[in-house]
Amino acid sequence: MGHTRSSLLDGPQQTFRTALPGREPAVDAWPRWLGDDVVEHFVTDTGIARPYRFQAQALAELEASRAVVVSAGTGAGKSAIYQLAAASVLARSPRSTVLYLAPTRALARDQARRLAEVVDPSLVAVLDSDTPPDLRRQAARRARVVLTNPDMLSASLLPDHARWARILASVALVVIDESHVYRGVFGSHVAHVLRRLWRVAPGDTAAPRVLATSATIANPAEHLTRLTGIPAAHVSGVGAPDPGADVVLWNPYREDVEVADDQGGSALGDASLLLAELVAGGTRTIAFTRSRRACELVTQWAQRVLRSEGRDDLAGRIAPYRGGYTAAERRRIEQDLVSGELLGVVATSALELGIDVGDLGASICIGFPGTIASLSQRWGRAGRTSRGLRVLIAGDDGIDQYLVEHPAELMGRPMEAATVDPDNPYVLRQHLCAAASELPLTAEELPQIAASATEAAAALEAEGTLQAAPSGLVYAGGDHPARAMSLRSIHGQRVQIVDAEDGSVVGDVDPWRAQRQLHAGAVYLHRLRPYVVDVLDLDRGVALATPREVPWYTLSTTDTDVEVLEELRGGSAGGVACSWGRIRVTEQVTGFVRRSSAPGAGHSLLDAEPLDLPPVSYETEACWLEVTEEAAGLVAADALPGTLHAAEHAMIAMLPLMAMCDRWDIGGISTIFHEHAGGPMIVIYDGHPGGVGLAGAGHAQLPQWLRRTWELVRDCPCSSGCPGCVQSPKCGNLNEPLDKAGAIALLGLLSGES
Repeated sequence: MGHTRSSLLDGPQQTFRTALPGREPAVDAWPRWLGDDVVEHFVTDTGIARPYRFQAQALAELEASRAVVVSAGTGAGKSAIYQLAAASVLARSPRSTVLYLAPTRALARDQARRLAEVVDPSLVAVLDSDTPPDLRRQAARRARVVLTNPDMLSASLLPDHARWARILASVALVVIDESHVYRGVFGSHVAHVLRRLWRVAPGDTAAPRVLATSATIANPAEHLTRLTGIPAAHVSGVGAPDPGADVVLWNPYREDVEVADDQGGSALGDASLLLAELVAGGTRTIAFTRSRRACELVTQWAQRVLRSEGRDDLAGRIAPYRGGYTAAERRRIEQDLVSGELLGVVATSALELGIDVGDLGASICIGFPGTIASLSQRWGRAGRTSRGLRVLIAGDDGIDQYLVEHPAELMGRPMEAATVDPDNPYVLRQHLCAAASELPLTAEELPQIAASATEAAAALEAEGTLQAAPSGLVYAGGDHPARAMSLRSIHGQRVQIVDAEDGSVVGDVDPWRAQRQLHAGAVYLHRLRPYVVDVLDLDRGVALATPREVPWYTLSTTDTDVEVLEELRGGSAGGVACSWGRIRVTEQVTGFVRRSSAPGAGHSLLDAEPLDLPPVSYETEACWLEVTEEAAGLVAADALPGTLHAAEHAMIAMLPLMAMCDRWDIGGISTIFHEHAGGPMIVIYDGHPGGVGLAGAGHAQLPQWLRRTWELVRDCPCSSGCPGCVQSPKCGNLNEPLDKAGAIALLGLLSGES
């Protein structure tokens, strides 16, 4: 279906509109190695007579290479490639198996339904935390195509590899779907899960082949090589059809724009109005938010708009979808979306991936999701069969404001590169223990795992975690270490939020962020319902929270200190030394503030409370600028703290344009005196222990990073600083002090622009 024209989008908040042309498909012949029976069965079941050119190229490349990554947009037809490859593997050998990995349970289950249309359904099994024990036993005995996720592979299949030997020992093909998702901390973990898989899955006659699918990113082959440890070939999605789309960029925060509705004038408010208008006009719409809380609020506000117009029937056909819901809740929403029962859905990244969401007419992205690749994925969820509507509603932070006011930067910008670091010491140590628990680690294989694996294994042996045995190093602990590991964080299992009234689990949070987000008094939103945290017990990994209707949200305040440990790469900008290296960060949550969440209240400050929590220290990677006396002399002495602080915030806001990350993955401090510099210094660091390459990516592109940061602050129309340029939503000092004029002068010098 197409989309109706939106009267709201014709308003003065529109900063850019364009019509993207469509593209006719280019087809090719089926590769002969698939086998006539496989092709005939596929054509009969799907009605696809000939493959798109990139599909044929990918299948041909898979025959010649051990690892192949196919990059293309959403809905291009990537899944047909591994469906055919899997069917061919099963037809060639009665023993060979296929292992499919998806980053989410929902995607694996969706793909299981599709694979069951191509191969014998009795041979297809899904293994995840929702799979009952009896179905797991059946899968161990009969399945030849197993669909799972890296978490299940790490915590269950690999620790019990003897139980799953029939499947793992005969794996001929490993499918890594949506491989671009495996980046940063998650990607570094998954890189080691795959290396552990190669150790226990030698295949019948040779190591298994790898077929990965990815969104369009800058370095698909390099990324897959880093992820798997196997040299990879790349095939791009040339030849896929595209019906075209209308693109609108929208800025709710433009000055001198009158807002008629008290819910408007903000990204969430405008999104709820647009969602309600599109649904009322018959356009099936998906809206993406950057947080669970925003997902709940936009749903609630859009329903309120429709009910105020007497459209209660339509209000009930909009639903939120995000992580933290039960399996039954997720599947019901997915089914209602595909069937057309739902006309609108507000989702987090949980629906960004290739799950079948039916034929949608519009996709609204509320806030830039951090990468062009992710934006393309989200926009591509709509308009698959007919012309679609794609909207980006800017948030009030720097990168959003920069992109909607510089549309050429957004529309013409190349995709980002995905980063993976198998040498992250925190991640590496955990997986060396897991690998040694599965099979003894030998000296010969350690360099193949990671460059620093030999050194890390020696340290683990010295502390008694690993022990030498005749066959190699073995794990000296009790239960398998992978069972206590979270692939989404550096340290331990996630902290569960438990309803203090009925004992149910309503969500979870990375333990590294629990002190900031789940301290006593913090507000957590679940399915439109606020929960106020009563107690945070980090030892048990539990936060007890009571459901309470409160008209506020909370933000924590923190003190941060950094110690420079080692400079790994030097450089300069505008005569100022700019280095990249290793630092130690010490953070302490000192309190929190309550801000109003009522419509029209403008996030006003309500009150503040102190907290007494222990400091947390970790090592990571950072980029730092040692500001000289001459540079500092551009502003008055009393303006220097605000100048450095404002420049730091703006640099953090723009770093996602240099690396595939989110603003919340980055930390920073600024100070008028740091002992390393002997004077003023700005530090931008990876907000994950060990680092995942974000600050390094910024340092490697320093001229572009500084120029775009200067343009952001210079071009913002505010007088003294706002969330669109130098204010930060996660500032531990509540955005005090800030000096926009000083930041413009300093960044102009650093970028060489003034």
